[in-house]
Amino acid sequence: MILGSLAVLFEPFSTPSLKQFLPSESEAMDNILKKLHAIVNVPHDGRRPLELIHLSFRDFILSRKRSSQLKFRVIEIDMHKEVFKRCIDIMTSMLRQDICGLVWPGTIDSEIPPSSVESNIPPHLRYACRYWVDHLIKLDHEGQKNVGLLDNGAIHEFLQKSLLFWLEAMGLIKETAAAILVIKKLELLVKNTGYCRPLSTI
Repeated sequence: MILGSLAVLFEPFSTPSLKQFLPSESEAMDNILKKLHAIVNVPHDGRRPLELIHLSFRDFILSRKRSSQLKFRVIEIDMHKEVFKRCIDIMTSMLRQDICGLVWPGTIDSEIPPSSVESNIPPHLRYACRYWVDHLIKLDHEGQKNVGLLDNGAIHEFLQKSLLFWLEAMGLIKETAAAILVIKKLELLVKNTGYCRPLSTI
């Protein structure tokens, strides 16, 4: 799961952030990363991101034909599915109204301390908000149905309950333009698949 996540993430995580993103792997992560030192750069500064040393290795382990000889073969579509599910779980559990405790609606962005945004929207939540639809798009149609792209499915339910919270968070991390693009991507996906028609009214 750790190596597979590093291969499909759209932005790299630091070790502490990856532990928060993958809590079930957190206890074993340090030992696993040590074993992967030949292919994963683990900075001494925990704030810096983990990176695959050779980007070509990413293509190698995601290739079904070439990676079949490896013990740790990564099936790309399965990894995108797992990362997508983590994104939804993280957003569902962490997003809430007035996430930074601003109290007064309409507070100007420049008046919000960056430390408040960083502490209330940590990197793993920021990533989930920014890239959940990109991971969903990477699934085939059956996979998209399986993770809840259906009428009253998990995605529909998430947006019904948390759409405004998500939009607020995206604004706070200065990703409003990206939020619009995410919605357009989701709208196009619904149109092309015919799944979850209520989402087309968002």
